[in-house]
Amino acid sequence: MAKEVSYKKIFDSFNRLNVMVIGDVMVDSYLWGKVERISPEAPIPIVALRKREHRMGGAANVAMNIRAMGARPILCSVIGTDDKGDIFLELMKKEKMDASGIVRSQRRITTTKFRIFGNNYQMLRVDEEEDDDLVHADYLTLSLLRKQESGISLLRLTPRERILNPLQMLPCSSQILRSLRKV
Repeated sequence: MAKEVSYKKIFDSFNRLNVMVIGDVMVDSYLWGKVERISPEAPIPIVALRKREHRMGGAANVAMNIRAMGARPILCSVIGTDDKGDIFLELMKKEKMDASGIVRSQRRITTTKFRIFGNNYQMLRVDEEEDDDLVHADYLTLSLLRKQESGISLLRLTPRERILNPLQMLPCSSQILRSLRKV
């Protein structure tokens, strides 16, 4: 019984936390269809598209899990000014998540992972992303944007070491960590 109470207190206290999540975000795009024939051009199945769905992935998925546990996630990342960036922001709006920590860069595309299913089996994944690190201007914008944030209880770095390079994030993260020590 005593353990039940302590677990309950822990989860109840989570409701008061503001958790900053810094990492790569993406659009997970699912394409479902039916395969009834093989292409005459190559020995590959043709998927007749029946359904399309977009979800938030990467660090955005971590932020949604944190919110599901009762805390307030503050998501920080960089997306492109492309149509997939628009889709990502619409998904955030639909989930009622704060997008003030999302930086839109004209120098990037929004990472998108396409998963193609035929007859309920995943047949292919296509990744649309840039492997280059962010340019210094994007890190500076991200850092300045987050400098305004107060009341952060916890910091969660979720880099894939592809776009948001953890070594380049250290100055921004250490500034946030220093402010956390004062809380």
